[in-house]
Amino acid sequence: MFEITVNQELFYGFEKMGIGQVSVLCGSVTIPRLIDESELQRAANELFRINDGMRGYFLEKDGKVYQDYNPFEERTFEVLCFDSKEALDAWGSMYAAIPMKLDIRKEGRGVPKSKWQSGDTSLALVKNVMIHNVCSAITCIKNGVKVKPSCCDVKLVYLPDACGAIIKMHHIVSDAWTMLLAANQFVSLLNGKQPKAYQYEEYLANEDAYQNSKRYKKDGEHYKQLYERCPESTAIWPNPMHTLEAVRNTIILSREDTVAIKEYAAARGVSPYILFLTAVSAFARHKTNLEKFYLGSVVINRTGIRERNTVGMFISAVPVLLELDEDISFADAVTYVNDENFTSFRHGKGPRPIEGPWLPYDLWVSYQNATLDADSSAECTQYYCNYAPSTKILSIEDRLGDGCYKLHFDHSIEVTQAEVDEFLKVTLAVLRAGIKNDSERLLALGA
Repeated sequence: MFEITVNQELFYGFEKMGIGQVSVLCGSVTIPRLIDESELQRAANELFRINDGMRGYFLEKDGKVYQDYNPFEERTFEVLCFDSKEALDAWGSMYAAIPMKLDIRKEGRGVPKSKWQSGDTSLALVKNVMIHNVCSAITCIKNGVKVKPSCCDVKLVYLPDACGAIIKMHHIVSDAWTMLLAANQFVSLLNGKQPKAYQYEEYLANEDAYQNSKRYKKDGEHYKQLYERCPESTAIWPNPMHTLEAVRNTIILSREDTVAIKEYAAARGVSPYILFLTAVSAFARHKTNLEKFYLGSVVINRTGIRERNTVGMFISAVPVLLELDEDISFADAVTYVNDENFTSFRHGKGPRPIEGPWLPYDLWVSYQNATLDADSSAECTQYYCNYAPSTKILSIEDRLGDGCYKLHFDHSIEVTQAEVDEFLKVTLAVLRAGIKNDSERLLALGA
């Protein structure tokens, strides 16, 4: 049994505040052939057996929150049949919008409710959350969906000429990489292969040792100094929150743009992610007119074979504090952003000071490069939960086989379409112009 990690605390807090819907990850994976149901059941059971993270529960004890795992028990998974892929996707989108319910137990003195309360929650937002939960309950009744306390659910699916599964996981034990990993493992099992799999408990043991180390305290000191340099949070879209309803805007870059980004990144010795982060920083500087501002940078924390084959939540969303000189060139900005981002990564798992801002940024940037490579004929589809807190997330999806970058921008419906269009337009204009002539001033690009 281990304490939840610093990064899991955010999602556990959402759950305790009654907005766990923001933590739902959901997707389907199908193969273009029909397999006997017994084989689907076997593969789903094996998926749960080899991944302890899918069997997790949480315990509140003596003012702390711990996580542990239920022993594996074979089960019979629900089977759903659809007339078409469109019908499957429609059901998956509905299912992704239904909150999960974590298995939370208490022993002795639990955790005070005040720990999860927010002092600045508007009555309008509270009302919106209540209405959303009622609507979700009605949706469950109408569609025959039963929500049982768990951090992972799998339903088997059949189409006229395909079969597979819908996998739904709570973000506290998963991330975008995890979803593709689980899909890869499931397809491998269907194909009669035994996939690599390691226990999340092993990772947590290392995290537990880290949280009791000198390095942990040193990493925490980094954030203390960071917040002293800039104690104010960055709100690029500062409108007060009245709803958690959200939407996803997706655009696909051209092959020409994708190749240009990758070639320039390779020539500069940085990841393509850094180029996107640099372009976003230019937009943030334009939008806020702040000399100092934060962006949330998502760290995948999967550096080795074990981590890449472990179902669990590894990501860290770390604050990157940027100070962009008005005359800095695109080339120099890339180097500067890369250095600042690396510094944040090195201290990424450290504790945040109590006196510092809880979330010092409202815009996260993430780069996803996991691929569904267990079977080239398999198809994986993500379903967005349509719910989000005040943060907005730009995810750059690089699935390699697709050949083109896919950008997802997840945001509250209180961010207008005009604001979304402005963000994506300016960010891409800076990126394209900077790659074309990186000696140009960063803040003049995209203007």
